[in-house]
Amino acid sequence: MLIGSDIMRISVRDMVYVVFRHKWKALILLVLVVIGATGYGYLGPEVFRSDAALLIRLGRETMELDPSVSGPVAPVLATREGEVKSEIAILKSRALVEQTVDAMGQDAFDKARGPAAKSLVAHLKRAAKTIVKGVVAAANRTLEALELRPALTPRERVVKRLMKGLGVEVETDTSILSVTLDAPTPELAQTALDHLVRFYLERHIEVHSAQASPEFFEKQAERMRKELALREQEMAEFRNKHGVVNLQGQESKLLDQTARLESQLNEAAAMVSGSKARLAALGKAMSSLSKTMELSRTTGRTNYAADAYKDKLADLRLGEADLAARFADTYRPLVELRQKIAQLEATLAEEEETLTEVVTGLNQNYQEFQLAVETERAQLVDYQAREKTLAGKLTQLKKEIALLTEFNQLTRDIELAEKEYREYRDSLQRARISAALDIDKVSNVSVVQAATLPIDAIRPRKLLSIGLGIAVGLFGGLSLAFLCEYLNDSLNTKEKAEKMLGFPVLAVVSTKEFRQCT
Repeated sequence: MLIGSDIMRISVRDMVYVVFRHKWKALILLVLVVIGATGYGYLGPEVFRSDAALLIRLGRETMELDPSVSGPVAPVLATREGEVKSEIAILKSRALVEQTVDAMGQDAFDKARGPAAKSLVAHLKRAAKTIVKGVVAAANRTLEALELRPALTPRERVVKRLMKGLGVEVETDTSILSVTLDAPTPELAQTALDHLVRFYLERHIEVHSAQASPEFFEKQAERMRKELALREQEMAEFRNKHGVVNLQGQESKLLDQTARLESQLNEAAAMVSGSKARLAALGKAMSSLSKTMELSRTTGRTNYAADAYKDKLADLRLGEADLAARFADTYRPLVELRQKIAQLEATLAEEEETLTEVVTGLNQNYQEFQLAVETERAQLVDYQAREKTLAGKLTQLKKEIALLTEFNQLTRDIELAEKEYREYRDSLQRARISAALDIDKVSNVSVVQAATLPIDAIRPRKLLSIGLGIAVGLFGGLSLAFLCEYLNDSLNTKEKAEKMLGFPVLAVVSTKEFRQCT
């Protein structure tokens, strides 16, 4: 057994010895692999490839011209790379493959046969292919029964096979798509690819068609026309109701007048407030003044009333003395007389011995303040009247501004309705043009090359299969020889015997020589 350092020290002679020792095993493996590769090359299922070429040009699909886009339309170009990738995605979509299968019918794929056999070899070849196909089908059914692979309907198998055989590539530095489709027969490949391209062109138009139909824009345009007429009628009623001819251009003038009136009204209000404050100050000052004032004062004058009271009191006391001498104290006339004397004494006590004569007249300061108050009241009335007049004018101006605002709003509504009506009319024209182009199937995709009828099968390649079989067989045979030598524990060489037993080998006898001796 070759191990470790033995393998590192192996020589070319040893390698040749190993190969010749296991030559029959290596040769058998080589023959089997070559036979298998040759059988696949001759009996394997033939695959034919049909080609087609499509050109993606700059067209209406590339521009942002969809009628559903409102407002001014600017031609914004999409990136060419993104556009081409989008078309590849559409081409490779499952929906197109299913549509192709449904259009051709499943029988067209199940009953696809190659050219009629004209010789015995061809008959044998076809029979062998039928057997192989049956074995593969049985293996698939077994795998499906064991749930090792999903169970597919015949239609799904055809769709899956077509999608696997469909290829789409972009030619270098061009906008041309190269479309290929593999099928068991040339006719089937050409027919299927032709259907696929045709369905793709239809699908391309559907995908890039306008999102809204002309009927939609026609209805919207009619609706906006009625809306515009309604707005114009509202404007006419407004003019008739308020007697307005034209308020356009008056907004700035009215706003200036309003600003001036508001300023004047504020000044008038300030003047009214100031006048009221001055009246209050004058009233407070007048409350501390008297309407009259002392003009002159004379003191020491005789109080004639007091003298008369004294004379009368003397008479009453004489009468009291006379009655008191004759009657008792309870005598009623005496009691009454004494009461009169007491009252007279009290009155006399309040009287001064001399009188002071005071001469009064109107207070001049009070009269001046009163005149100022009357003057201020007159000014206050004037200020209040001016404030009221300005407030009325300001109210009238605000009404006119409100009318102007309403008028401007009606004008804007009319302009907006007219703008929307024009936009819908423009969109209607674009939608009609787009619909006409869709009906005539006008697009930016052109068929450069229709689906071709394959001449030769692309698989299997007989020479390539045989060449690969020989290469794989040789490599496998050599690998098998060295593997068998690696796993062999017998002492089959002089060096191995000396190394394993530790004794020198005196002679070597081959198996053939040994059999001859016996």
